[in-house]
Amino acid sequence: MKKFLVIFIFFNCYSWLSAMSIADRITSPGVYRYRSNIFANPTIVNDTIISIEVSRVILDLAGYTLDQASSNMIGGLTGITIQSNIEDVEIINGAVIGLTGNGIQVGDGCRNIRIKNITVDSCDAGGILFDGSSSGTGIDKISIEQVTILSCTGANSNPAFGIKLEQSQNFQIKNSILCQNDANTIASGYGVWITSSTFGSVEGCIARENGGNEIGAGFFIETSDNVVLQNSRAFHTIARSANASSLSAGFRSLQSNSILFEENQSIQNTHLQQKALGFSAQSSSSNIFKRCIAQMNTGATEAAGFEIVAEDNPSITQSVSSGNQTTSSGTAYGIHFLGSLNNNGYIIENDIMNNIGVSSSFGIVDDRNPSTTLFIRNRAFNNGTNYSITYPIGITLPTIIGSLSNSVIALPSLSAGDLDNLDLSP
Repeated sequence: MKKFLVIFIFFNCYSWLSAMSIADRITSPGVYRYRSNIFANPTIVNDTIISIEVSRVILDLAGYTLDQASSNMIGGLTGITIQSNIEDVEIINGAVIGLTGNGIQVGDGCRNIRIKNITVDSCDAGGILFDGSSSGTGIDKISIEQVTILSCTGANSNPAFGIKLEQSQNFQIKNSILCQNDANTIASGYGVWITSSTFGSVEGCIARENGGNEIGAGFFIETSDNVVLQNSRAFHTIARSANASSLSAGFRSLQSNSILFEENQSIQNTHLQQKALGFSAQSSSSNIFKRCIAQMNTGATEAAGFEIVAEDNPSITQSVSSGNQTTSSGTAYGIHFLGSLNNNGYIIENDIMNNIGVSSSFGIVDDRNPSTTLFIRNRAFNNGTNYSITYPIGITLPTIIGSLSNSVIALPSLSAGDLDNLDLSP
């Protein structure tokens, strides 16, 4: 069993820290338990309130708060920094608010880092940053649980984010809330941002009202592999730019492989000038969407519950796409395979309904002609055109055509019932 030195940190009422503005440099292993709020009064840029410079540390804020003096907005002040190549550190039970830098930052080469029951509020640069990119070593074995990240808006024209993992592996983000991390019209913004990372999971998290200008995403996975996003929800994500490449998405995967989206909800995400998406996957392979819900996502010129772009072997099963709509022009889709580069998709047992665009409306569309994707046992209702799919000559999409006024919807002659897609009109 590991032995820790228990150290109590006492301050009289609120502590005002100046000089080099570092409240504490932790240089010996042990348990550090605080007994007061801390107001930092920095004198240099890019400083930190608590610097952890040794392995085997438990930092217990004991419900207290790290804050920056409102009269001193020197830039780049981070609340807690774990320096590079540190192992076995736990940060628990407290809050970091009102800083000009990140709430918590973890350096390259660290291992076995746990953050639990922490609130980060209104830290300009970002909420919690794991930066494994400086030497290429990366960060291994991360646990983030029961954290709340609010109102981190980005600094110096950089993206806003609640949690960012860069070049990390074997990570878990669980039961956390990311809310109103929004760069407005300055930069992009994300609730959870995972980049160049592998072997991890995001479970039971809520991303609400995160966004930015070019890209807004509740959960954004880029250049990463083997990540599971499960039982999480993205609401009211927003993007604002008029650029054609701009988009808002509750969940987005870009150049990432073997990402599993399971039992997630993406609802009421909005773009004020371009497209809004529930789930987005682009330039990747073997991504799976299972039992997900994309509902009431609203774009000015385009909207889709699921948009798949240049993907190999994507799968969407037992999911729902409904009520996605445009407001000023353009097309709404339930499921849209965009462009001609999608290969060998598998779309089975999905419900697609009431997707309504100002210009046109579709349930399931595959732009590739001929399609290489298999569509079976889907149910499409009230989408304008329910199916728009072209197979090679001699192959047709097996579809049952019917309306709600029919007492019996019959199988087409010589059709196998389990291969049919249902095309309903009101």
